Amino acid sequence: MLLRESQPGNAGSRYVPPPVEQERTSVADALPAEGETLSVLVAGDSLSQGRFALKARNGYVRRVERALDEHWDATATVVGDSGRQSFDVTPDVPRRAFDLVILELGTNDATGNYAAFSENYSDLVRAVRKQSPDAGLVCLGSWQTEYRASLVDATIDRTCTEADGVYVDLNELYLDENLRGPEGAQGVYGVSDNFHPNDAGHGAMAELALEPILGQ
Repeated sequence: MLLRESQPGNAGSRYVPPPVEQERTSVADALPAEGETLSVLVAGDSLSQGRFALKARNGYVRRVERALDEHWDATATVVGDSGRQSFDVTPDVPRRAFDLVILELGTNDATGNYAAFSENYSDLVRAVRKQSPDAGLVCLGSWQTEYRASLVDATIDRTCTEADGVYVDLNELYLDENLRGPEGAQGVYGVSDNFHPNDAGHGAMAELALEPILGQ
């Protein structure tokens, strides 16, 4: 619908388009004041578990939690595990409200039943918003090849944006081979592969995840 400044036929009348809502780029305004407690929910798969950082503290979730703890009294709750897809994690969304929610799912959906991903991811976001309607919401894209990422990332972006969240693309990180592997390195989560992020990859993920939270 177009808005009109004056009636048709009047001299100087012109149509003015309605204002376009800008996509959210930060969730800082949804968070408590610095120094207060900050409850964080992270729902994810093996990346949120920390694979394949050499030490547990080097995983992106631990890095994010430490960074948040410099500004708030932050506590993170992590749901999900290796191999999980969006529909696996939805039933595990805690039935309580959080101040900040980070979703890191879609990587395994891209190699699984990706045809149903749009519905599955929407169900996940609805479950999150039902419990945490006012939380800052950050949705990380998939950690996948360019083709497989194309199967799911647009859905993550759209669904997150519609839920007043911020989408964070990870594909450029995945394509940087220096942020994955090497295969065969022994760490706290076992022997690494060439797919999962290494310490540097987890560090880069944490930096991107923190941008819309800290306004960096």
